[in-house]
Amino acid sequence: MMWGIVGLAQRYPRRMIESACVCAMLEGVYSYVHVKTLTEQLVSEALRTH
Repeated sequence: MMWGIVGLAQRYPRRMIESACVCAMLEGVYSYVHVKTLTEQLVSEALRTH
């Protein structure tokens, strides 16, 4: 799982990944898929606001 999350840095901004990890930890969900989904949602929201 950890290497999958580290690999996300090749496609997404690190601050988005870090935010997604914080959200996942607060939710108590520790899966790569969940972190990836949260990261994609954060990036999508950021792109909509710009």
